[in-house]
Amino acid sequence: MGYAYVNGEMVPAEKAAVSVFDRGFLYGDGLFETMKAYDGRVFLFREHMERLRRGAVALGISTSPLKGLRRAAAELMERNGLVRGEARLRVTLTRGVFDGGHGPVGRTRPTVVLTAGALDDGALSRLRRRGVRAVLASVPAPPLAAFKTLNYLPCVMAKAGARRAGAFEALFTTADGRLTEGTSTNLFIARDGTLLTPPPESGLLPGITRRAVMEMAGEAGISVVEADLRSRDLYEADEAMLTNSIIEVVPLVAVGDRPIGTGAPGDLTRLVQSLYSAALSRLASRRRAAAP
Repeated sequence: MGYAYVNGEMVPAEKAAVSVFDRGFLYGDGLFETMKAYDGRVFLFREHMERLRRGAVALGISTSPLKGLRRAAAELMERNGLVRGEARLRVTLTRGVFDGGHGPVGRTRPTVVLTAGALDDGALSRLRRRGVRAVLASVPAPPLAAFKTLNYLPCVMAKAGARRAGAFEALFTTADGRLTEGTSTNLFIARDGTLLTPPPESGLLPGITRRAVMEMAGEAGISVVEADLRSRDLYEADEAMLTNSIIEVVPLVAVGDRPIGTGAPGDLTRLVQSLYSAALSRLASRRRAAAP
């Protein structure tokens, strides 16, 4: 089963544990980040950690346990034999142990956990090649969407609904019908050569991959606009795509029974995928150059 990092110590995964009074376990009082590593090197690690720190500051959770996590992550990858291929790394930060009710009182020592595991890069590659189908979520969007909190039940319920419908993802909408995000993805649509994506103000988590895609596309001369989107915009789009750190850039080819565009991955999506792949190739080149 490998190893996990718990509060500064590497422990066998089967023995890794937190207190039953940990507030993350009891109340979802915490945050997490999921990152992707390629041949043992985490892509956009600094950006993920910056978002985690911003969330912790906003929720009043100490960030002191986050110091030195880059080294811990590298050691965890090595101990778990994840220095080749694609792997997932998760950082979980909670407010810590307190059994006096849900209202936090005084200072507690935060809990920090790192876990890592291999990914099925073949399955992920097929998603990127073929595209996926989504449905509109039938449950309300998660609260505090701007932070990646442990309160994940709306996303769990919406994802379960998508699976029952034979779809890959569920897309949340606001009470007035604006699209926001998927259960674990950000949404882009393409219209007349322009990429459009819902703004953070609509109630979504500003994804790390979302920002990277916006920057890469802009540098390549592709117009990227944050705009309120509704389901009709999605249905009438030329093409669409979903992004997150694990799947990277995946074509969204249908919503429900309605195809998007031609119902196949579009040219602009393929271009964005190639830009993302080029960034990963540069990461690999830097890793080879740094090797002894």
